[in-house]
Amino acid sequence: MGGMQDNGSWRGPAAPFEEGGIRNHMWRLVGGGDGYNVLPDPAAPGTGYSMWQGGNLMRFDLTAGTIRHVRPPTPEGVKLRFNWNSALALDPFAPGRSTTAASSSTPRPTAARAGG
Repeated sequence: MGGMQDNGSWRGPAAPFEEGGIRNHMWRLVGGGDGYNVLPDPAAPGTGYSMWQGGNLMRFDLTAGTIRHVRPPTPEGVKLRFNWNSALALDPFAPGRSTTAASSSTPRPTAARAGG
């Protein structure tokens, strides 16, 4: 599994069960855009996460043939800003939970300065 800049994210075999090595037809698209991180979900075979630019993240299920766009929960009124190639990790203690990074672009109240 891995991302290919300008060509999405792909998954393929480590070693095929046929003569001739790994072939192009053995690869499957699992994400779009500039492909970055692709992580299989160890708790659910055939599922995983794929990320592309701007913090776009999706969960794919190859068994069911589904793809779902995923965004972190955000408090009302808060706008998240993602790096071009944001970090992605799976929580080793909570199967099915992914973690990504963003910063808030919501203005904070300015503190009053003492002494003018």
